[in-house]
Amino acid sequence: MKNQLDTVIGTSRLDEAESLRAYIAFVLGMQPQSLLDIGFGHGELLKAADERGIRSYGIDVNDGPHPLLQGSGVKTFRANAENPGGPSNSFDFVTIRHTLHHLPSPRRCLEEARRLARALIIVSEVQWDMSKPENALASNIDHWHKKVDRHLGVFHENPLEIEEILNLGQSVGMAPVTRVRFTGVMKADNHTIASQLSSRLSGLDEHPDLQSEGLMLLEMSRHEETASRISETVVFRKDQTERRE
Repeated sequence: MKNQLDTVIGTSRLDEAESLRAYIAFVLGMQPQSLLDIGFGHGELLKAADERGIRSYGIDVNDGPHPLLQGSGVKTFRANAENPGGPSNSFDFVTIRHTLHHLPSPRRCLEEARRLARALIIVSEVQWDMSKPENALASNIDHWHKKVDRHLGVFHENPLEIEEILNLGQSVGMAPVTRVRFTGVMKADNHTIASQLSSRLSGLDEHPDLQSEGLMLLEMSRHEETASRISETVVFRKDQTERRE
């Protein structure tokens, strides 16, 4: 049986940058006094929160993102999302945007998010809008890049489906409150897509199946398409009932 949520909000945006801005406005519109962003990427949410006087913290296992927030009031830490440490109930909100599919144990990350949050846990994963036929190619290319990453020893799975997120959250003691769907429409750049595919194909001589699939996708990507990616977002609150195993 599918999970039923209190509210479903649909937003349609001109591009993915506006989709991200809508997400930030949604999170900060709930007026947290403090937040922790797990896997904070380029730090857009944290910078916006800091500008509003919200105590803002970010963790990321990679070194690259941290210098982006130097000079701001944001505090960042190099930490694993599945074992971030820190005292329980430290932040009003814990946010996890487009991060779970990079982790061997999304469940463990959600357990820690629940422990660290006082009020809400906001979880987002990107999905391709498969109601539009033109997105099938974009989805296949995205999945192929992730397969190449895995062959190179980088953990990178396909994004979790919305039902999987809901079930995992409930299994660790979180109750879904609201589901929000942010749609970002982007124009595919054939030259960039072909360049990205070609650069990765050159290193796959020892993986003929992957190379063959990549060559087929390269040929299919000759025509310009419009792709619509959905950022599925679920707001959870801490559920005081016993967690399900």
